[in-house]
Amino acid sequence: MNKKWFVVLSTFTVMTAVVIFLVVREVSFQNKGLPEQTETTTTEESDGFDEAPDLETYRNEDWGFEFQYPEGWTLHEILEPFRGANSKFQLIGTTPEEKVPNTIVPSFLVNVVMPNFADNAAANKVSLGAATSSVAVGSIDGLKYEYIFANQPRISVDLLFGEYRLLFGGRKEYGEVFNQILTSFKFLE
Repeated sequence: MNKKWFVVLSTFTVMTAVVIFLVVREVSFQNKGLPEQTETTTTEESDGFDEAPDLETYRNEDWGFEFQYPEGWTLHEILEPFRGANSKFQLIGTTPEEKVPNTIVPSFLVNVVMPNFADNAAANKVSLGAATSSVAVGSIDGLKYEYIFANQPRISVDLLFGEYRLLFGGRKEYGEVFNQILTSFKFLE
């Protein structure tokens, strides 16, 4: 009987610790805020193309890429203690209506990850019944997945990125923004 109570008490203690960790993490996001985009510039019309005047450019020299996204959206680089061990860089895009980034089902996500993590993520998407297709982003061929996660239609793209993989993800309801980011994505020289 004592062993049974020990197991119950241990399980309760672990569950309580996990809940406290998650609450502290969420409060930390809300109270400290997250750093917003590291570099943002307004795009200019060029080469005779009619580009939307309400786009901004995110540029990351450390990882060597840039892309355009809608003005009013906010980009948040997730700091190391808050992203997983398999993630080397994580950027979450939030809509003008969102107050804090949704780290579970973000509106938009750019994630540089270890290959084993990307492989597991791809297998999970396939197990969710994802439709897959080929896609090219910034001259790199990859795979596009369309699936449902947490009752929300999602889109994601998986690209080779040196020793890592580059994952883009987003809610399908923001498909136009997702496509804008992918079509404007460039690797820096």
